[in-house]
This record gives sequence, C-alpha cells and structure tokens, in this order.
Amino acid sequence: MAPKPDPKALIPHPEDFAAWCEHPVTRFVASVWAKAALKQRDAWTEMSWESGQVDPIALTELRTRADAYRAFLETGLDDYAKHFEEA
Repeated sequence: MAPKPDPKALIPHPEDFAAWCEHPVTRFVASVWAKAALKQRDAWTEMSWESGQVDPIALTELRTRADAYRAFLETGLDDYAKHFEEA
C-alpha cells in the first residue's frame, strides 16, 4: 500500500496558484459558477417575491447553492492552504 501523502505537500506555490487562477479553463469554470450563483439568486427572487411562494426549504436550498458557488469564486490560496493545514 502506498504511503499517504503529506496534506501540506498539496498546497501549491503562490505563483502556481496564481497561474491556475488565470488559466482559461479555470476562468471558464469560474464564469459558469458565477452564472449558476446568479440563477439561484434569480430563482430565489422569483419564488419569494414575484410568485409569492414561501417554501422555506426550497428558499434555503437556493440560497445555499448560491453561497456555495460564490464561496468557490472567493476562495484564495490562504483558504485553500488552511484546509490542508487542518487535515
């Protein structure tokens, strides 16, 4: 059985992380997630304001999804590294 890698070894160098953030594929994924967050917000607005429906579970799900998409977009190297330091 292969030895388990050191979680801290998975933390990228700042220049590598910056290059990854600027990579076209990463930027594409980020734009998809940003659009998904906006769609969740729009659906929340439609459900709660325009249609007058008040389904707390559905509204919570929409907000949670939007928050998750935004969290991905707002995560920096320090947040990423913190995850591995706690492992």
